Amino acid sequence: MEWIVTARKIAAELLSGIRRAACLLTGAKRRCFQAEIATEYCNASPRQTEAWFGFNRHAVKRGLLEKETGKTLRKTPERRGRPKVEDKLPQLAQLTDQALSETAQMDPKFQTTIAYTRVTGKQLRESFAQALGIAVDKLPVARTLRRLMNRRNFSLRRVRKTQPLKKIKQTDAILDNVKQAHQRAADDPSILRISIDNKAKVNYYPPYHSKYNALERCWGALEKHWNGTLLTTIPIVLKWAQSMTWKGIRPIVRTLDGVYRRGVKLNKSEYAPIAARLQRTESIEKWSVTISPQLLPAP
Repeated sequence: MEWIVTARKIAAELLSGIRRAACLLTGAKRRCFQAEIATEYCNASPRQTEAWFGFNRHAVKRGLLEKETGKTLRKTPERRGRPKVEDKLPQLAQLTDQALSETAQMDPKFQTTIAYTRVTGKQLRESFAQALGIAVDKLPVARTLRRLMNRRNFSLRRVRKTQPLKKIKQTDAILDNVKQAHQRAADDPSILRISIDNKAKVNYYPPYHSKYNALERCWGALEKHWNGTLLTTIPIVLKWAQSMTWKGIRPIVRTLDGVYRRGVKLNKSEYAPIAARLQRTESIEKWSVTISPQLLPAP
């Protein structure tokens, strides 16, 4: 009887040692060890190995398969769950950017690259139905579109920071004029956003509304990118500016060596030829200007 008790004690200690050894390993090494134990003592049975040694039978099964094929099986988390709506309907991502980019606002303090918008998921769904010419019930629900907006860096915020700090009388008219200019440029492929061909149409945003401007959003991305770095030298500034990305695109950064002259003023006689080339929009003269080209004498 004494030798039976001793054998059982040794078997218990051996079993405990095998379990502790498995706990010291991780990943593919642990599965390989568990597969060896299953093959040696349990006739390669995952369930029997689980009952005797306490190993997870799914891990043992995977380890046996890896041992048989000689390859480590990698998990594919991207294949799990339901596919995103932009993967099933790629045109929705582009429509979302087009619908929200012109009216979205950048954080006034440039603390994030997320653009704030007042368009809800329900409103976005209705605009999609109108743009695509299909029934509303054929489109994803409002909650799905809200998640799409978040993934496209648009956030629905009804907070004070998304509102302009000041507003002048012509603000609404100026914004309508800018929107019409954007629409004309989008409809006519021959129009460039910045052009010096024949005529240049300059549409300013109203005061304290720079967060509507896409350029300001780009500056917000740069501010977040260097995130308080000490910009003590020009090479450091250029390095950080070149390493940023804006909508997946890296900028072209160059140093301008020219001298920027300040305090240059024109008297009335000098300004008169320039004023003759300016055509201003009625009621918003300061904010919408068409500049006619200057005709140079023939050489």
